[in-house]
Amino acid sequence: MMKATYTLALLLFCVAQLSYAQQLTREKDPYLENPNMIQENKMDTRVQFGVYKTEQEAIKNDLEASQNFQSLNGTWKFKFVKSPAERPKDFYKNKYDVSSWDDITVPGNWEVQGFGIPIYTNHPHEFADWRNDDYTDLRKAQPPYVPQNYNPVGSYKRTFNVNADWKNEEVILHIGAIKSAAFIYVNGKKVGYTQGSKLPSEFNITEYLTDGENTVAFEVYRWSDASYLECQDFWRISGIERDVYLLAQPKTAINDIKVVSTLENNYKDGAFDLEVELAKATTQKENINLMYKLMEGSKVVAKGDQGILLDKKGKSTYKFDQEVLKNVNAWSAENPSLYTLLLTLKNENNEVIMTTSQRIGFKITEIKDGMMLVNGQPILLKGVNLHEHNPETGHYMTKELMRKDFELMKQYNVNAVRTSHYPQPEYWYDLCAEYGIYIIDEANIESHGMGYNLAKGRSLGNTPSYELAHVDRIRRMYERDKNYACIIGWSLGNEAGNGYNFYQGYKYLKSVDNRPVQYERAGLEWNTDIYVPMYPGVEYIEKYAKENTDRPLIMCEYEHSMGNSTGNMIDYWNVIEKYDNLQGGFIWDWVDQGLLVTKDDGKKMYAFGGDFGPDNVPTDGNFLMNGVINANRTVHPALHEVKKQYQNVKFTDVDLSKGIVAVKNWNYFIDLSKYNVVATVKADGKIIKKFPIRTLKTAPNSTEEITFDVSGIKPQQNTEYFLNISVQQKEAEPFLPRGFEVAKQQFKLPIYRKAATKLPAFAALKVVNSEAEVKVSNGTVTVEFDRARGTISTYKVNGVSFLNEGNGPKPTFWRPIIDNDYGNKMDVKNINWKRATLEAKVKNVEVQELAKGKVQIDVTFDLGEINTTCSVAYLVYGNGVIDVKANLVGKEDLPDLPRFGLVMELKEQFNNFTYYGRGPWENYIDRNDGASVDVYSSTVAEQFFAYERPQENGYKTDIKWAALADKSGNGLMFSSTENLGTSALHYRAVDLDARAGYEYPEVRLENRHDSDVSPQKMVEWHIDYKQRGVAGTDSWYSMPLEQYIIPATQSITYNFTLKPFKTTSVTKKVRLSKTQYNTNSRPL
Repeated sequence: MMKATYTLALLLFCVAQLSYAQQLTREKDPYLENPNMIQENKMDTRVQFGVYKTEQEAIKNDLEASQNFQSLNGTWKFKFVKSPAERPKDFYKNKYDVSSWDDITVPGNWEVQGFGIPIYTNHPHEFADWRNDDYTDLRKAQPPYVPQNYNPVGSYKRTFNVNADWKNEEVILHIGAIKSAAFIYVNGKKVGYTQGSKLPSEFNITEYLTDGENTVAFEVYRWSDASYLECQDFWRISGIERDVYLLAQPKTAINDIKVVSTLENNYKDGAFDLEVELAKATTQKENINLMYKLMEGSKVVAKGDQGILLDKKGKSTYKFDQEVLKNVNAWSAENPSLYTLLLTLKNENNEVIMTTSQRIGFKITEIKDGMMLVNGQPILLKGVNLHEHNPETGHYMTKELMRKDFELMKQYNVNAVRTSHYPQPEYWYDLCAEYGIYIIDEANIESHGMGYNLAKGRSLGNTPSYELAHVDRIRRMYERDKNYACIIGWSLGNEAGNGYNFYQGYKYLKSVDNRPVQYERAGLEWNTDIYVPMYPGVEYIEKYAKENTDRPLIMCEYEHSMGNSTGNMIDYWNVIEKYDNLQGGFIWDWVDQGLLVTKDDGKKMYAFGGDFGPDNVPTDGNFLMNGVINANRTVHPALHEVKKQYQNVKFTDVDLSKGIVAVKNWNYFIDLSKYNVVATVKADGKIIKKFPIRTLKTAPNSTEEITFDVSGIKPQQNTEYFLNISVQQKEAEPFLPRGFEVAKQQFKLPIYRKAATKLPAFAALKVVNSEAEVKVSNGTVTVEFDRARGTISTYKVNGVSFLNEGNGPKPTFWRPIIDNDYGNKMDVKNINWKRATLEAKVKNVEVQELAKGKVQIDVTFDLGEINTTCSVAYLVYGNGVIDVKANLVGKEDLPDLPRFGLVMELKEQFNNFTYYGRGPWENYIDRNDGASVDVYSSTVAEQFFAYERPQENGYKTDIKWAALADKSGNGLMFSSTENLGTSALHYRAVDLDARAGYEYPEVRLENRHDSDVSPQKMVEWHIDYKQRGVAGTDSWYSMPLEQYIIPATQSITYNFTLKPFKTTSVTKKVRLSKTQYNTNSRPL
């Protein structure tokens, strides 16, 4: 992810790099510091497949159930040391006793299991971070050198017994992922060496095995020259990250499979090409028969066979004649139709040697007329970036956790994933191919810490000694993943500069595959088929759309969702849907990367950078906590906004007075007939009209008008009416139950009858005016006003006292700083608004008795260094109601406002919260399209959302009224004719802010956690004119968009009414909210 581009850190980085001492000249380790030593004795990468004895087993394709599969996951013996010199050099020998060693679980990173220190940095190499140059003996990045004095080594060892039936088989050791470099041993003998941590390493270990018990050992180094290419924005942790298993295959076996299944004849017919690699382990001549069947369900739609004479040891490749299948069911994410390819190898006696299968789909991805087409259609990618993250194991993803991620993506309308920044486990692609998600498959290459300078010795993308390492990672990604239907394009890597090595990688992919290739750092150079910028603004992409036509723009990263973020998505998608050559993007990113730990006090927290090890451990703090879901897979409020903007069925108003709306089917391959459209009209939280459920057959990428008869609605006074449309599953599909809502839209109907409220006569009020306070009271109400503080200190009606510790409404202009506020320097540029909040001085207090039962108190605050004033008028009525009007005097040179509102504290028992506005989840002015207006009820505790770094949360927008009540129904409401903002929490804003004062730490060193703050015995209630948007373009520079900023250059006035009540009835609260006061207050 791109942060340094916009920060002073990059400048300092460049200066620091230039000022370091001379390059190291010591002798390089021939393995760990040699970019051309990327493997030894490792098998060529191939597609994943099982080895089965019957075709029925092969069709079922359950790899782990195969008799030729044996898992080596589980408990291994483990020795951790801090440097290569300390490692147990002979541990791999059979007689070496490891019984006293620690146990470790495989897969799983060793740092998460108590060995060594988890490190998080964004772009610096963690072993050579110029900001912490005393952490290792390597004071700067000097490829291919790695630290010597501190380079942890993990030694793994276990025993296993080989299945007796495998005696005449070739046995392959499969290591799904191992980081960063490892030597492999079996029975005391060296088998080989491997680098490249996010793709399988396979070794043929047949010759090393013995009858009975065997030993396998791995010597794994935390850092090697490969680490320079694995500088991704995630936890820098080590060890065995994916499954380890044995696979037995016959002496003569299918060794690899390549399928090319595209479309032709106007995308109707399927062109099927098959190439099979055979491996023969003996020199004996054999006559064998290689045959295939292509099946749609149980129906065979193509087949072929070849009689082959194998007369020598080694590999050989066989191609079948192309088959053209008429009217195939093409694969897309909307309609993921898969075919089963069954491959069988038989001997001359017609006996099965082995059989296996692949699931394939007919699909073609092209760049035409400046657009990316899938099966001829200019699809929109509604994507996320995906890191492997398990809060309990590190990078090891269980199948269950992958299915949970997939389920959430489908339920929240995500249709595409960029595998940032490395290939994912094979099971992920199986899910995406079977159930439908588009994949941009990205190579495991990022050398961000080296920068992008093309000069010698700088960007590794242009360094000749790293050419093999670059191209091999790209090649191996392709070789493993080439048959997956879900892959619509390849990515050369991430943030590694451009240059010769990427030119070669691009040319390689174009020579073997027809899918588009992209690379962000290529910009608009020739070695990217798609323009894939990071974090462009809304205006930028629109400018591109108007001026460029040769290739589409797809944002490889956008909407940096760090903490309380993901604003202005609607603005992005309004523009994307307007231009054909804008085709979506991938949100950064999917999941917060917190690691679950237990603190000394027993509390749980999700740790981020800087939470482990001594002070000199490199860190970028919580910059990896930028998912739209939490580490534990609960969803962020922002994900509801993502779902709304990503929905494939959208509605626009045509003539709401007649109930006419237009529906657009943003699917490209299916109509809308599988959905029910459920519509109602609601007012004040109640359904007043239901429409018959209807089914639409709107064609793909088409629009039609539909009408809902709203003519019979008789408007009640001061009541808003909303047409709510819900698009729901008719029948259950995988991950989507029957009735599940896939899309929605709410329209405010142009039906409104405004009416004045006739107010009753009010009991007279007594005013006692002293130097310290103003007391207004009668037999019903007591209001005491503290002159020194300028606030109401007592608010008591019918014996019920509302305020906690005398904390009545007071002006506030600040919010607990969110991560995007840090990025756009709100803590510097707008800090005087915090001073104004905390240091406002009472300038003047005026008291006036108006008509009977009405007393007005006006207070003016001097806001200090911000050099302006704020006034608040309280009009107290004899029944306990208080009209409140607040005014901020604008000035030309004032910075924009983080918020403008009043905040008060209620006693703890007023913890039942009911409101009318947008909800039910947290929302902000630039992130509220997915939150519908309705009446909602919850507890105050439920209003809080626990971002791992404490910050502003729980807000609601477009509020007409809100009420807090105790269990008996005693409560206080505010109502307004304006749309206001509010929050009610058991937390004070000052406790959620990063600092109580005015000096904020460097964000990467900010390590407060949710577990560091606790709910208080009170309710802090904000009633705001507005709070500025949370922003979403990025988290290191960009402000909220202009329309979501609160300028203070002109004066702002807003008002609301505080209304005491006693009722548990929502209906009565609604009725109370419509009683309008504020008739006689003086202008401020």
